[in-house]
Amino acid sequence: MKYQQEIAIGIDLGMTYSRVGVMINDQFQLIANEYGNKFTPSYVAFTDNERLIGEAALNQQTKNPTNTIFNVIRLIGRKFSDKIVQEEIQKLPYTVEAGLYDRPMIVVQFKQQTLRLHPEEVCSMILCKMKTIAENHLGIKINQAVITTSCNLNFCSKRAIEDAGLISGLKILRIIIGSTAAHFTYGMSLLNENLRTILIFNLGGGSITVSVSDIEFSIIDIKSTSGDRNLGGEEFDNLLVNYCCNKFQEQYGIDLRYNQRAMRRLKIQCQKAKETLSTINQTTIEVEFITQEHDLIIQITRQTFEMLCLHLFQQCISHVEQVLKEACLSKASLNQVILVGGSSRIPKIQELLKEYFNGKQLYHSIDKDEASVYGAAFMGALLKAQSQKCKKWLLLDTIPYGLGIGINGYYQYYMIKKNIHIPCKESQTIKLSKENINNQLKILLYEGEISNQIENYRKIGYFDIDIYNKDQQGEIIITFLIDANNQLVISTQDTDSKQNNNIVVQFEQYTLLDEEIQRLIEESEQQRNSEDIVKQKNEAKNKFESLIYHYKRIIMDEINRQEKWLESHQDEDPKIYIQKIEDLELKFQHQVELINHIDSKNQKDTYN
Repeated sequence: MKYQQEIAIGIDLGMTYSRVGVMINDQFQLIANEYGNKFTPSYVAFTDNERLIGEAALNQQTKNPTNTIFNVIRLIGRKFSDKIVQEEIQKLPYTVEAGLYDRPMIVVQFKQQTLRLHPEEVCSMILCKMKTIAENHLGIKINQAVITTSCNLNFCSKRAIEDAGLISGLKILRIIIGSTAAHFTYGMSLLNENLRTILIFNLGGGSITVSVSDIEFSIIDIKSTSGDRNLGGEEFDNLLVNYCCNKFQEQYGIDLRYNQRAMRRLKIQCQKAKETLSTINQTTIEVEFITQEHDLIIQITRQTFEMLCLHLFQQCISHVEQVLKEACLSKASLNQVILVGGSSRIPKIQELLKEYFNGKQLYHSIDKDEASVYGAAFMGALLKAQSQKCKKWLLLDTIPYGLGIGINGYYQYYMIKKNIHIPCKESQTIKLSKENINNQLKILLYEGEISNQIENYRKIGYFDIDIYNKDQQGEIIITFLIDANNQLVISTQDTDSKQNNNIVVQFEQYTLLDEEIQRLIEESEQQRNSEDIVKQKNEAKNKFESLIYHYKRIIMDEINRQEKWLESHQDEDPKIYIQKIEDLELKFQHQVELINHIDSKNQKDTYN
């Protein structure tokens, strides 16, 4: 199917799996990949011969764990020295080291060479894969997308994903949280436009987000969001893996944690066991020859799994408490509690939620796996006017983090508070004193909450304000503007001269420089061109091999038939044998002529 207009797709960029969809002519299409699956693993792998993305990368991870990359969203937009990054790399089989400006660099071996990759590069490879899946289905080039992520991204992480989009050849129209996107899915199912207050609990493979909103007259008004991109099914898997490692060590005295291949094989089985325990009460985690001498066979019950993960399950509920508190809502004020994300299927999670909401029935009627990508495609159609039923909707989204400024080296003033609606504009008046008059005033830009605990906020940049002829009573008005695309614009106004100035922020180097982005765009195009050539070669080679097999089968089938006839006709009239010869020669005349033509052409090419 081909479309002529410029189309925006929706991509659910998940920690473990990604999905791509499109909304055209009021119809949502969830697009399957080349294997016919509607979800693609967020994995990238490098071998001695090729780069693999998606299922091909996932399928070889046990044989090549140190060169198979996953969970890259947890690294993007962060410093290598970040506590969260340091905790994450302890669990990863591949190497992550500090690069320029303390940015994390992923180290892999590719074609006998060492590659050092930015997280944005790996993310762009996944986005490029999803883009290609959509292009193959729609029959046109795609260069615009709305992306949903299953976690609350900070300011720098959003910028990093936008950079990844550029590298992959996509303009990112909007980045929205998966739980926010799921409001569209629920909203479209409503039969009337009466006010409803709903909470969406999105627990995926690698993160959790919780959003609460009012929906009325096709307006989705997000009241509050909360989340953690380091709390999800991955953490449950890790606890189960650790439990199995301890059991195996007790039994055989061998610590599997030092064997990366064994750990990847074990983790795959633990993931399967976790999913199985959502439907039955007991299963077996079994890995044959996990060491040269031993198999791993461990019985695990749902009760044991729930006991191992209970503290994490309770952390999930704490995000529900937080989002209701920030939205100034009570439990009773909610019309629906909607579950989204694969890990929300865990029975204990549902039990804790139901208990927290005093027995309230949970809503299961929207697809837990497709809700986010539906919302992304819906937003893409809304922004590009691809659908009549989408364009009447309005999303009043919020910013999931606070922004503020500091003058004396620490966080002093809120500029944009968490959960304020975007677009938004806020101003702050700064009084000047002798201490901060030195022709230039340095303003620090912070993200997070004003607190004595430094882990609650972080410096993301700074900007300078030129000051001339200021006395003690002078004042500067600083204005922050965040547009619908989460772009930050800062301006200042001198209260005496009324002169306005736009400010250029010098961001901390959490993300790529412009020249680095351009270089990676060029390298990405070269890599895609190189892979296209290899793909064309392999397709032509496979076609040739199929043709050889086809003609070989025809010839062999005919020869076998003639041999069987001859075995049962050993004493026939000579005329019959002569007729059979003529029939056989006539039957193969076309094939003989074709072979002679090819031989002749090959000889001419050799001489030339």
